[in-house]
Amino acid sequence: MRIFVVVGVLAVLGVSAAFAGSLFVPWFLDDGSTGTQGIPTAAGTSCAFITITNTTGAPVSCSVFYRTPDGSDVTPASNTFTLNAYSAVSWRPAVEDSGAGGSEGPASVLVPNMASGDKGSARIVWAGGTAKDVQGRVAQILVNGNALAYLLPEGPP
Repeated sequence: MRIFVVVGVLAVLGVSAAFAGSLFVPWFLDDGSTGTQGIPTAAGTSCAFITITNTTGAPVSCSVFYRTPDGSDVTPASNTFTLNAYSAVSWRPAVEDSGAGGSEGPASVLVPNMASGDKGSARIVWAGGTAKDVQGRVAQILVNGNALAYLLPEGPP
């Protein structure tokens, strides 16, 4: 009987751990000016864009957590948003740039920006489904016209 209880507990723990996922943004710099279609001007050196995609046919509730380079938590009090089925959202993590001439789409206003600062890291977490339900990338556009992008690594739940 004890074996069945132990196996049952392990099965429940294993199943609950599989129903969550996260993506890590190891670094971004988002000090470029707003209203410039995402191309930094002399007012800043770089515009960062985090993009995530829901690969499932159901909405996914996500939370975003931000840290500065020294490890300080700069996550806003309200840090949860919903990513609709088969949809993507791209946002600048440090500034709101959805106004006239901005580089973010209307859905980006649903994603909270970091509470303070213009550089750091981020972690996007969701519950339910699998670790592959949300995929993402980060793009950096520099003031000299160069750009770089990379896929976001999966993290632990």
